[in-house]
Amino acid sequence: MKAFKKLVLVTAIAAAPFAQAELTAIDDAALSNMTGQAGVSIDLSAQIAVGSVTYTDTGGIGAAGTDGNLSIGQIYLGGSDALDGFNGEANDALDGIKIDIDIDGGSGLLIHLGGTNANAALKGDDVVDFGLSVADVKLNGLLLASDIQLVGAIGPIDLSVSNAGAIGVSAFFKVTTGKMDIDLLGMGVSNLTINQNSNPFMTASPYGAKVNAVVGAGDISTTYADVDSSDTPFGDLSAVAALDGNGASGAADGFISQAEWEAAGITDLADADAVLTGANPALSAGDIIESTRTTLGYTGFDDYAWVAMGIEVGTADYVTTAGQAVAVDSLNITISSMSMDITMDLTLGKDDSLLTGTKVASSLGALSIQDLDLSGTTLAIYGH
Repeated sequence: MKAFKKLVLVTAIAAAPFAQAELTAIDDAALSNMTGQAGVSIDLSAQIAVGSVTYTDTGGIGAAGTDGNLSIGQIYLGGSDALDGFNGEANDALDGIKIDIDIDGGSGLLIHLGGTNANAALKGDDVVDFGLSVADVKLNGLLLASDIQLVGAIGPIDLSVSNAGAIGVSAFFKVTTGKMDIDLLGMGVSNLTINQNSNPFMTASPYGAKVNAVVGAGDISTTYADVDSSDTPFGDLSAVAALDGNGASGAADGFISQAEWEAAGITDLADADAVLTGANPALSAGDIIESTRTTLGYTGFDDYAWVAMGIEVGTADYVTTAGQAVAVDSLNITISSMSMDITMDLTLGKDDSLLTGTKVASSLGALSIQDLDLSGTTLAIYGH
């Protein structure tokens, strides 16, 4: 009987028409539970310009080798208008970023990067947009790639440094448009997008449970407090005399109060094994929360790609051709999670059609890579 009363109670709460209950936004106090309760926060606005970055392999290969270098020329990183440098345009800066820094005795250093307006970011209304451009990539002067441009948005990024020295990185992002010339192969890439339609933010990352907890405990509990018990798919429930022994106010005033359903032990719809049956489609408590999340518009990160990795110092072993076993210090990188879709258009040759008598690039069609996942991939980086 007690289980039936809980079923009736949750049904009345969850099935009340949205017109009868105002859907309210997740407040910043609730969202703050996604990070630490104390620490340091920094608001960031940046315009980053780098003339060039050059890596030099001193000595080259073998006894007669000479120095070789790999260079990256003229880098701009900022907002979506930064592709042509910083010319005073509205979105030149990489801004709207809030950095939360917490130090925990057991977990170590925790750094969270997100939007300054967390509520709007969850709705996709106030995204952190970025623009990245690289003029060229050269190998000893040979042009490998050029005119690299990416525009997109940054989602939550989390960085941790454990007390044992292990680094963890988790990042959500998407590229809405991009292009580049791969000069070494004579190919061009355009209309590049990187995203993910499987919604790893909600389905695979720790954020899913956190958002559902806030939606379930915040929006549902405040929205459906004092639901009119006569307005349910089951008809008038005001005849229910008591709710798990918590009084008969439901019968007295025709309403199921927030205090009553909380006292019944249901503080979050995710805790209730209730379904709507009969004339209504079956609907689990989790489905109710998901429906509320999408109705409220907290879908801003639903199409973001995700990558998570661990980085730590370790060792690598190899054996030379002479049979000598060698153990060296290495930087070990392990990809723990990856979820992304990639699409692009490909061309062969450069389009010089603006000049009389010159060639036109030929289309190679479109390339689509769905559900790219390199989880479990490990890299050990060391010198030789």
